[in-house]
Amino acid sequence: MLKKKVGLYFFVKTPGLSPIKTRLASGIGRENTDVFYRYALQAIEAIGHKLMEEIPTLQVYWAVAEETGLQDPCWKQFPTLSQGEGPLADRLSCIYDQAFKRHQQVIFMGSDSPHLIFADLKKALINTPQDKFILGKTLDGGFYYFSSGFKINRTDWNSVEYSSNQTADQLVKNFSKIAPFQFIGESFDIDTKEDLLRYKSLDLNSEIYLDQQITLFKKSRELLT
Repeated sequence: MLKKKVGLYFFVKTPGLSPIKTRLASGIGRENTDVFYRYALQAIEAIGHKLMEEIPTLQVYWAVAEETGLQDPCWKQFPTLSQGEGPLADRLSCIYDQAFKRHQQVIFMGSDSPHLIFADLKKALINTPQDKFILGKTLDGGFYYFSSGFKINRTDWNSVEYSSNQTADQLVKNFSKIAPFQFIGESFDIDTKEDLLRYKSLDLNSEIYLDQQITLFKKSRELLT
């Protein structure tokens, strides 16, 4: 069992305060996208709670994009931290610096992959190595899971071009001077209508997915009809 103090930080935006999933909205409409996002957050909450139940040294947080959103009812399930200001690199650095003071291992995830299998995430957490970064890549060249127990400077975060099809590869190349990488299974984010159609094609077996994930899957099918 993992003995380190671990912090898992989900990067999120507050509905009503920031544009949410704009590329998905261009494909299925703003109202449908907002519905999807709220159900996705419920699925992510369920994953977070179950991970904390089974890994006592883990604490889950919301890393919130807006300072004014920290007390929003959306985030009542977990403690909140502000991402700060500036581009994504600065926001990642801001959260990481806060997290690294609290925890021996820091994990970053987004809100774009609510379909991830709980057992896979638990396995990745429990098998966290002492001497490596862990990265889960996405099909579009980004990443959905980043785990580190090392000091990372702001200049390191800023050495990567984000929202690019080279993001994960650049991260690996530039961070490898700090430590080597270990990889977990590739997945995909739900950022566009095409991604949602890919998600719709999954076999959402109730034996491996949580109830809230099944609910999201059913709701997503309704949104695509």
